[in-house]
Amino acid sequence: ICSVGQEQWGGVTLIREKGRPDFDPRDVTLLQRVIPHLGNGLKAAILCKQASAEPEDANVPGVLVLDDQGRVVQHTHAAELWLRDLADLGADWLEGEGMPAPVWMVVGALRKALKPQNDRDLCGVPSVRVQSRSGRWLTFHGAQTESRPGRGVETMVIIEPTRPQELAW
Repeated sequence: ICSVGQEQWGGVTLIREKGRPDFDPRDVTLLQRVIPHLGNGLKAAILCKQASAEPEDANVPGVLVLDDQGRVVQHTHAAELWLRDLADLGADWLEGEGMPAPVWMVVGALRKALKPQNDRDLCGVPSVRVQSRSGRWLTFHGAQTESRPGRGVETMVIIEPTRPQELAW
């Protein structure tokens, strides 16, 4: 495993030909010295490729605010762009019709996290990762707003490009 800290950035599999001797302690010592450098190199290569491949404005997170009926109360331009990269949005998408599945998945995960039925639900993080039609990976996060006079609790869905280190793992 090629890791940096607690993050895994790659792996190495070493196999000897049939009939050849097993790896000896010198081989193991050499690998233990080289692997951290391989991990750092893989991390740098992945992050550099990702950073150079994306225009700066392609990393802007989007936000959807949904009412208790699942209708879009507010949204950012970036949120609409990310959703359109996932699916064809119909004319009534603001009414919740034809909303891409990851939105409903993260809303469901949020509801489960807010009303846990077991320890697994309690520890769950309301987020979903999906690959868009363009090949880009997106992470959807769910959160609930605090109610105020004249405005009830609303559900926020944050859509952001998945960080390279999350994908590498």
